[in-house]
Amino acid sequence: LGQTCSQIVLADAVPNQSNHSVYALQPESPADFEAFWEQEQQTVSYPVTGIIWLASPTGDVTQLTALESAIHSLCQPLLFLMQSLVLQPALSQAKLWVMTHNAVSLGTDLPTLAQAPLRGMGRTFGLEHPQQWGGMVDLENSMTLADQAKILVSEVLENNTEEQVAYRRGSRYVARLT
Repeated sequence: LGQTCSQIVLADAVPNQSNHSVYALQPESPADFEAFWEQEQQTVSYPVTGIIWLASPTGDVTQLTALESAIHSLCQPLLFLMQSLVLQPALSQAKLWVMTHNAVSLGTDLPTLAQAPLRGMGRTFGLEHPQQWGGMVDLENSMTLADQAKILVSEVLENNTEEQVAYRRGSRYVARLT
């Protein structure tokens, strides 16, 4: 695709890799997110044009305390990313895309409750910062990583009109009232 990517891992340490485009950020530390952008701008000569947030699949969480913990672990780092993103003048045109897993209810399928708040955060970010908003893509947990990657590339590079997209059983759905 001709694009260069950096991978951010939410962990205490970077997995053992020789690739210098992998960074570890502590998910509880807003300062880590701000420092990442500053470091990225000093070391990279190309403009950042897009950010894809890949939410970890959570599965069905039935216990209330486990649900609260899952929501917190998904939403807090995304909030820190959003806050740090809008503070960087050099990123004023970079588009944020949020990918979730089964956060959207289609037909009789129930959503994954822990993923649903990410959609609300995305919609709010899109209203407050439309110049930095790309959209949301909701995928099935059962999709292979290769299929997920194909869909994300297609949506991020080719979709210029839809901000809310969901894929189920090989079909693409967009937000409509009727």
